Amino acid sequence: MSEEKLIEYLELQYTTGKKTIYKDVFRLRPGEILTIQNGKIINSKLQKLSSLKKKSSKVDNNFIEKKLEESVSAHLRSDVPYCLFFSGGIDSMLVMYFMSKLNLGSKIEAFKVNIDDRKNKPNNIFLKKISNQYKIRFNEINFTEDDFWNIIPFAAKKIDDPIADYAILPTFKLAEIASKKFKVAITGEGGDELFGGYGRYRHNNFLNKKFFKGAFRNLGKFKNNYWKFETNQTFIDNLSLTKVQKKQFFDYNNWLPNNLLVKLDRCLMSYGMEGRTPLIDKKLFESFFFVRDEYKIRNGFGKFLIRNFIESKVKYYDAFTKKEGFTVPIEKWLPKHSKFFLEFLPKIQILRIFFNENEIKDLCKSISHNKKAIRGVWHMIFISAWYYVTFKNVKTDGNFFDIISTKVN
Repeated sequence: MSEEKLIEYLELQYTTGKKTIYKDVFRLRPGEILTIQNGKIINSKLQKLSSLKKKSSKVDNNFIEKKLEESVSAHLRSDVPYCLFFSGGIDSMLVMYFMSKLNLGSKIEAFKVNIDDRKNKPNNIFLKKISNQYKIRFNEINFTEDDFWNIIPFAAKKIDDPIADYAILPTFKLAEIASKKFKVAITGEGGDELFGGYGRYRHNNFLNKKFFKGAFRNLGKFKNNYWKFETNQTFIDNLSLTKVQKKQFFDYNNWLPNNLLVKLDRCLMSYGMEGRTPLIDKKLFESFFFVRDEYKIRNGFGKFLIRNFIESKVKYYDAFTKKEGFTVPIEKWLPKHSKFFLEFLPKIQILRIFFNENEIKDLCKSISHNKKAIRGVWHMIFISAWYYVTFKNVKTDGNFFDIISTKVN
């Protein structure tokens, strides 16, 4: 394993760039093409941003409707039935609207996760209204605390390159159930990157310690370590982009391909499904990436233009309220098991590369009262499971507690 990339994982929850957590194993970067001849790589070509067409058009609802409908239509071409993974957020609502419009009266099956212990329970009245209006059949899947711990070993085995995005776990359950009827799932990944949805896009800081809040940054660990992103600030500053576009461009080269799309691919392919992402499309990128920043961010809201559009199209939908997404309440579920973590995590070999016994114990003790520590412990939990199922060939039959308690000396 690469210790450099292991630190990067512990801080960021995923690894970036060409290098992976495995030494001498590399990944293709976005837009990269390898030419192989006689078993050897003879050429590597990486598409540049400057090679993309900057399309300037009047950005109004007609423009949005035309471009998004074209992209969704292209992604719906299939010889097998498809379904929708629906979170209730703006992006999946956007995809749902166009799927309904293009399906010409056919009923769409959508799969939605309901998270246990969430304060904001799903709005059943709202779902019923849009179900009737847009001919959507919702399959609501309950994701419990037991599911969380049960799926961790399986997810760690299938994910290959570790990603501590806890949304992986409910996505695995969605894929397991949806795969019984469907081989293709349409999703809304890429909407935040394309339309300017992340909160960090509204802040001035970029590529510094405030922009990237590492899991251990506020805990005094790895504080002198800075990640060597291939798309660094010097490179991006030389591009003719606005402040928001620079942040979007960075995410297109790091967060999106190395976290979100890996998550989607591993979850779906584990159950023989194909994931399609109509909001990640070259033509769509050329149409929306270069629009002015004020179309993306206004009055404290990201995706401002898209919020207005979807509100004008979908009755009963308030695009300016906070959406649930696939957020898992780890701040409630992890502290319940602090004694277990206190006993076993300090003994795990991969963690002891960077942490001594007392550092791990102090972190485990603090999760009941220090929310900043919870993310760090979660990253430790997932990398521990990944270590045992990947390098120790531990079977994934049991839950996280079974694997750790029986294998840790």
